[in-house]
Amino acid sequence: MIVKLESENNEIQRSRLLLARARQQCNTPKVWMQSVQLEREQGLYQQALHLSEEGLKEHPSFAKLWMIGGQIHMEKSPPELLEACAGI
Repeated sequence: MIVKLESENNEIQRSRLLLARARQQCNTPKVWMQSVQLEREQGLYQQALHLSEEGLKEHPSFAKLWMIGGQIHMEKSPPELLEACAGI
């Protein structure tokens, strides 16, 4: 709730700090998901994917993290998609 309020008031860095603390202290799937979504909303796809991967290490059965990770891959800019396809 506090993180949402901070991000709505453009306190993105404060939101990041609160979420980082929550990941360390609570380590719930929802906290990881909110962390990923915050970075995704800021257009920081690499950071969002990194957090998604770290969250999946902790909570591999949390389907929403898998889905968000897939959506982020679909949202990435065309040059990044071309690089990803070149590796296939």
